Amino acid sequence: MQSSVLSRYSFSGHESFALRYSWLPKAIQHLECQPDLFLLEDATTELGVGKNMVSSIRHWCQALRLIAPLTGQKGSYQALPLAQTLLSAQGLDPYLEDPGTLWLLHWQLLSHPEEATLWHLLFTVFRTDTFTRQEVVSWTFDHVQSIPGVRANLNSMDRDFEVLVRTYLPALNPKGHVGEESFDSPLVELGLMRRVDRNTFEFVRGEHRSLPDLIFAYALVDHWQKVYPEVTTVGLERFMYHPGAPGAAFKLTETAFLNRLEQLQAITGIHFDDTAGMRSLIRNRSWAEQDKLDLLKAHYGWEGGN
Repeated sequence: MQSSVLSRYSFSGHESFALRYSWLPKAIQHLECQPDLFLLEDATTELGVGKNMVSSIRHWCQALRLIAPLTGQKGSYQALPLAQTLLSAQGLDPYLEDPGTLWLLHWQLLSHPEEATLWHLLFTVFRTDTFTRQEVVSWTFDHVQSIPGVRANLNSMDRDFEVLVRTYLPALNPKGHVGEESFDSPLVELGLMRRVDRNTFEFVRGEHRSLPDLIFAYALVDHWQKVYPEVTTVGLERFMYHPGAPGAAFKLTETAFLNRLEQLQAITGIHFDDTAGMRSLIRNRSWAEQDKLDLLKAHYGWEGGN
């Protein structure tokens, strides 16, 4: 059974910069030949950004679980298989042109909450679809403060909320209009949030037709592997409303979730059962890590070779 208490909570690290389009491909492709990229004096030149942005790029790559530290080489990193498959120079989508890649990045961000805790908490633990900045920051502070051994910092949480909003919504200039830099964050395209007014925000819950079926399937299998690896039957609510659940992460309605599940039953080996009023997901197979990558390759139409 999954707990909402994480092994580690983390706020900040992004240097107050939201994720930008070019950052991930640049970092992954440079790391292939320069594992110490983020230590280099000319990293700003290599990546074409300012000094603080270099730290932000490293943060986002780690938060998205695209890179990992190299053992025994302090400050050096390697691209993980998902990053290599997608974002290397010969990858499946090195320029983030496929909407499925953006949905996958969103899933990666929410399903690895130790590096981007507020994203995980707001999307999959916070229970209200309409909210203000103050409500979220206060709730997060209270939520984290109640956990033994965890230090809560209101300022860090407040900055995180500002960056989160700029990750998913066009930025406003001082006059309340959309700014020129507002579409720098690729996740704006997902349409998962909207402004009610300048200080009030709302999740957009629905079908989200731009979410590809095979990316949804990847998230479904990924979540089951991580959270319920030894279990073959899990209640629907745990995949819709529990911390880290795909239904919550993608803001799907139950109808949209079950429709996708039915369409993908042959691929995932997961089906819905409501016998005797017990609404459950049942799997009839197990998966290996390669199976998940195969789902991605099928989405991108990869047939092998270069």
